[in-house]
Amino acid sequence: MKKIFSFIVILVYAIIGNSQTISKECLCNSAAFIDIEYKDSILLYDKPGGKVIQYLKHNFENEAYIHFKILKKKGKMLYVKASTIDSVYPNGWININSHIGVYSRAYNGGLKLYSLPNEKSKVQSTIKEYDNDMYTVIDCCGDWLKVKRILHGKTYIGWMPPEMQCADLYTTCS
Repeated sequence: MKKIFSFIVILVYAIIGNSQTISKECLCNSAAFIDIEYKDSILLYDKPGGKVIQYLKHNFENEAYIHFKILKKKGKMLYVKASTIDSVYPNGWININSHIGVYSRAYNGGLKLYSLPNEKSKVQSTIKEYDNDMYTVIDCCGDWLKVKRILHGKTYIGWMPPEMQCADLYTTCS
């Protein structure tokens, strides 16, 4: 009986551990860019914890800025398909950091950030005015991006709906 109880306890811990691991990985279908003011390179890896395969850096002289399609998230890394107006890079993994972002399409203000990546979840916060600065991407799941923005000394964090995301560095997304 003691062995059965021990087996059940171990099984429960294994299931809980696996569910936490699974929750750290999510398929994504969104876009973002490297901060237009960032002058350094972002490292592109062949796999999480793997080898560097490319250095992603804006070409300011030709106004060729790095943007990408986010395909997957695993842990603290994003699997991306990066490109500029004149170059395409191999698919690879980048670290989630403060230089990865997106703009808001809430041009009339009223941007709602949700607690979960769906509109049925609680509204975490609302940014009442239009803010044309970059929102830092800190997570993704499906078409949704979890973003962070410090505005007027207040930190806003929440899930941005796909229709409110703008990853275009050259023009608005109206």
